[in-house]
Amino acid sequence: MWGSLARTWAPIGEQPTVKTSGIRKGLKMFGTIELEGGSFQYRESLAYEIKPKSLRLLKEAGLPQEFLAILKSLKNEKYPTQKLFMEAIYSIADNVLIESYKPMILQHAETSGRFNGESYVEFLTQLLAYYKGKIILIAGSRYFCESLFWASQPKQAAKT
Repeated sequence: MWGSLARTWAPIGEQPTVKTSGIRKGLKMFGTIELEGGSFQYRESLAYEIKPKSLRLLKEAGLPQEFLAILKSLKNEKYPTQKLFMEAIYSIADNVLIESYKPMILQHAETSGRFNGESYVEFLTQLLAYYKGKIILIAGSRYFCESLFWASQPKQAAKT
C-alpha cells in the first residue's frame, strides 16, 4: 500500500513484503518490542483525504463522472479516521453507489495521519497494560525510523 520505505524487515526466516501502489505516501507509526519475550506490537496513524491526484486515479479506475463530481466537494478536507471520512461521503452521496466503490475510494484517499500527545499516551497506556516487563518503544515515520527509548510509564515516555 505504501510507495516507498526506508527499511524493510520481517521475522527471521520470512521474506519481507513491500506493497506498493505507485502513490507516494507517508506513514506514521509507533511500535514496541518486549525485551524478555521479543513480542512486537505496533500502531500506525492513518488519515483520509480526497486530493486532486485521488480524483484522477478514481476516474482512471472507472468511477462514474457524477460520483466524482460529488466527491470533489470533499477535496482537500482531511479526516482523521476512516469512520469520519465515510460519514462525510454518506452525507452527500447515495449509499448503494458508495458501497459499490468503497474499497476503491478508501485505497485512493488513504494518507498519513499524525500522532498527538493524547493518542500517544493512550497507545502507551494500552501497551503497558499488555506487557509485564520492560519494552523498547520505536517511533517511526517515513523520514525518521530509529528513535529508540525505554518506556516504563506513559507520562515519562510522553515527556521524552
